[in-house]
Amino acid sequence: MKDPGIRKAPQAAVEASKLKSEYEAYRNNDIATITNAIKEAQAEAITLFPQEKDAYGRLTHPHFNKVRAKMVELLGRGASEDLEEVYHMAVASSPKVRQMERKTNPSLSLTNSPAGTSSNKAGSLTLRQAWDQSLAELGYK
Repeated sequence: MKDPGIRKAPQAAVEASKLKSEYEAYRNNDIATITNAIKEAQAEAITLFPQEKDAYGRLTHPHFNKVRAKMVELLGRGASEDLEEVYHMAVASSPKVRQMERKTNPSLSLTNSPAGTSSNKAGSLTLRQAWDQSLAELGYK
């Protein structure tokens, strides 16, 4: 007399094979869905990146079109995955654009207001003057 488990072994193997195939199909579908979502998010980030504005309504990446090709090169080489970092690397690699960036994106004062909007007309400040100016700009004086 044959063991009934031996007769069922081929059926179990077929069932296991089916389950494995279903699992792999679901897994591959999940991977494709996630990959597509990542690509869509990256495309949206790239589309929105040159349009970003700061709190004062100024473009945060005014020279994007001038450094776009360099950014693509840097991203392709894997220099960074951060668009902001790649933008600054591309700007820094071009003396002409770097000079334009300094003119269009001046440094911020101690209160993070754009340079030129504070009341200082005399040039450099002492630490005490900068402190007093910051307090005044914040409304404490």
